[in-house]
Amino acid sequence: MPPTSSYQELDATLSRADELMQTDYAAAIRLLGAFTMGFEDPGPLDPFTDSYRDWVLGTYKRIANQDLYDPERAELDPNVSRELPFPEYFPFSTKDPNFIGSYMMGVGNILRNLALPSGSRVIEYGVGWGHVSAALARAGYAVTCVDIEPKFLEIARRQAKALGNHLDTWEGHFGCNPADGSKFDGVVFFEAFHHALEHGAVVANIRNLLRPGGRLILCGEPIDPSFPVPWGLRRDGHALWAVRRFGWMELGFQESYFIRLLLRSGFLVQKEVTPNLGLLGLLYHCTRHDGRVELEKTILPADEEETWVLDSATKRRFAQWASRLTLDNSSEWQSATVHAENYLPVPIEVNLYCGSYVARHNFQPGERRDFTIPLSGTNRVLHIGSETRVPREVGGGPDARALGVMVEAISYNGA
Repeated sequence: MPPTSSYQELDATLSRADELMQTDYAAAIRLLGAFTMGFEDPGPLDPFTDSYRDWVLGTYKRIANQDLYDPERAELDPNVSRELPFPEYFPFSTKDPNFIGSYMMGVGNILRNLALPSGSRVIEYGVGWGHVSAALARAGYAVTCVDIEPKFLEIARRQAKALGNHLDTWEGHFGCNPADGSKFDGVVFFEAFHHALEHGAVVANIRNLLRPGGRLILCGEPIDPSFPVPWGLRRDGHALWAVRRFGWMELGFQESYFIRLLLRSGFLVQKEVTPNLGLLGLLYHCTRHDGRVELEKTILPADEEETWVLDSATKRRFAQWASRLTLDNSSEWQSATVHAENYLPVPIEVNLYCGSYVARHNFQPGERRDFTIPLSGTNRVLHIGSETRVPREVGGGPDARALGVMVEAISYNGA
């Protein structure tokens, strides 16, 4: 896809935004928000491969005008001072009450969705100005802040201390474990995850440092069903300003890719949207499963969700002729058991396969059955082809939709 704007237009827009930020922050944000660039398409590349990552990195290098991406250098913030007075902390430095209010509502949504008992151990990655970590500490959590920018760690410590609380801080990358392998109860990202070029490895590491049932909260991240590629450099002026001015990695994610990544990494996923807050009102609440995935407790990628029929009251999912479900890719699981049931008053034929495993079964009315399938490889997808019937036509109730076998849960089994 050819660029919709030239590099000359980009640089002119960014220069004008820089000028406005000195006097009218809101106007600068509006100017950047109205600017976009188009990039080339990655074609058929698998978004989970190194080849796709290399395509993203090539786009970044052109926009940042750099030969390489080194987060140890690129993700620092040259405009931040350890001694910055509290009134100059972002977002209060903008003097924009609407934006400040939206920002703090995002912080509040994180606390409300984390919902862990007091004393729980929580990591915030990409702590930035420290507002989330300070609020978590005030709420009684044992908080560890991780950031690649030591100045932000100092700012977070100062803020917590001023409020009478303590934070542990650790200079390091997203996904690192500063606690010598011990487990945490929660992990938080607030407007930070999109800086992670190696985000697949980050999510895998987080899975390993969370206890089963532990929670991962992501808020304010650029995740959008309409993002034009599975993941890659964002095309909006806000992101391009950060990439070109500072060399930051500014990624966007297609929601189906993002949810699939989390399912592959062993998480159940729920989504909450607070209206009128933009990205600050977008929150994903993810739970590390304990070896059992109940399908009513997670959303699915849109391309998989459309292959099922969802009962809005019970959240049960009924298979169709070509239903799909992304499975946990962790090497700790050697097999998975599919728990299925025929709710219809008539027999239905079901085919099930994953990798080289194939099973066929004729479900009798009301029959429950478990299928244990071996797991291998790193792209595990369950396929179900189910005969369907309309309950209203076969004496099974008023439902006028065509339903197949109901899949209740997936249980994972170790060696």
